[in-house]
Amino acid sequence: MTMTLRTLLLSMTATAMLAGTAHAADVMSDSPFVPEAAPYNGVYDWSGVYLGVQGGYGFGDSRIDDNGITGLDASLDTDGWFAGGIVGYQYQWNSVVFGIEGEFNWSDFNETAEVQPGNFVGNEVDWFASVNGKLGYALDRILIYGTAGVAFADISTNQRTPGLGASFSQSENYTGWTVGAGIDYAATENIIVGLQYRYYDFGSADYSAVAPFTPRDQDLDVHTISAHLTYKF
Repeated sequence: MTMTLRTLLLSMTATAMLAGTAHAADVMSDSPFVPEAAPYNGVYDWSGVYLGVQGGYGFGDSRIDDNGITGLDASLDTDGWFAGGIVGYQYQWNSVVFGIEGEFNWSDFNETAEVQPGNFVGNEVDWFASVNGKLGYALDRILIYGTAGVAFADISTNQRTPGLGASFSQSENYTGWTVGAGIDYAATENIIVGLQYRYYDFGSADYSAVAPFTPRDQDLDVHTISAHLTYKF
């Protein structure tokens, strides 16, 4: 066998082997049992559990009324700072992100006013919390969302008349609702920073009192602006 014939045979054999390999690859890629690999496009995934801290400022209105017993009917501007923690879970489907979140905050919302000469009334919010649903739209590492849920708070009312040397203070738990919106930015794969606005309507509660003070009811609603830092697992 000449060198030319041997070279030709080797070339034909190599070509056949390459063609068979390519055909086998095509068959495998067309097989329903072999999943097609999805190309990575670099879009951030917001799915996962997250845990973090938050803090901000709140301001609102409170009304204290003893229902005509003595004519006590006071409206107070309540404001102050708050700080707390948040925990939640989110799931992303295409660009839509939805999830659930819980928060708990310590606050110093309070106000005192002289409603009559020598008669001071006030309120104070020791803590507030909420459980919320979230729905948002993701633009890669930016998430714009709305949130709403059930709100809770521990709110006290107080009254003092220094001239009589008497004072009254009582705390009650409130249940209401909250709604808001925010924006998050994923600084890294795990670190997320954001800003949020919330409106809380904590509803009202009844307070009992003994003479010289009278039973009354009190309601409270608050607007808050906060910043948060979370870690996504």
